[in-house]
Amino acid sequence: MNSWEINTIDAILPEEFFALVERNRRHIVNTFPVTLSGCGTPERTIAFLIQAAENQEKGDNYYFYLRDTQSKKLIGYICVKNINRYIHKCELGYFIDKDYQGQGITLIKCTSALPP
Repeated sequence: MNSWEINTIDAILPEEFFALVERNRRHIVNTFPVTLSGCGTPERTIAFLIQAAENQEKGDNYYFYLRDTQSKKLIGYICVKNINRYIHKCELGYFIDKDYQGQGITLIKCTSALPP
């Protein structure tokens, strides 16, 4: 049984996020085109993550990264975006590394975790 943890944007390295995207490029081509475009090279991944951190700081989006606790490898990405606090609505985008699918990792328990 694999175990995993959730990390925030300040706890990941650009090179490990780039590696996650690269491993899953074919797997996410139809569902994460902005991420694929933004993370086409290690340098672009740095810029992508800087922009994400700025978006999060403004409260526009929130980013979470799933990590296998045994291998320490990033295995997933979750983005809470298009947040509308007036009508309490947002979009949730996520993907799990192709090698970790089917393990129940994305069974998400929703709570009121976002700041008001």
